[in-house]
Amino acid sequence: TVADLNPPMWYDSPAIALNRALLGDARAERAYPIKDILDAGTHCCIATDWPAMIPDPNPWFGIQTLITRANPVDPAYSTLGAEQALTLDEALPLYTRRPAEAMGWGDLTGTLEVGKSADMIMLSQNPYAVQPETLLQTRVLTTWFEGRKVYEDS
Repeated sequence: TVADLNPPMWYDSPAIALNRALLGDARAERAYPIKDILDAGTHCCIATDWPAMIPDPNPWFGIQTLITRANPVDPAYSTLGAEQALTLDEALPLYTRRPAEAMGWGDLTGTLEVGKSADMIMLSQNPYAVQPETLLQTRVLTTWFEGRKVYEDS
């Protein structure tokens, strides 16, 4: 079993405002307990519901919201369930190793290891060296698939 999680539900937004109206503040704050789900040992992966829910499939949007639990584009909203915030070390595998494992490809890809496909990206900034609130500014400079460069930012 895999929990398929969705970034637009990790921060306060108009959709969450509807939850608050229907469920009350206390329940709305606990509606998406991602840290609790992970801590329970549940296998989780990330989905974006792009383009239905968010205008951009950029994974840094979701990674930032997993860590900050804040609306990355509208600071007028409060955080949502701040105690459910993840660390960068907890968030990154939800976009890399865990989806590969969920698809049965964990022995082929998802991590950088000898014998696995050389699938990787080079980033515009080190996500460990910036404030979590700036992760959305991260850009992919190059993408490598099976050891071949398949994308380069112009």
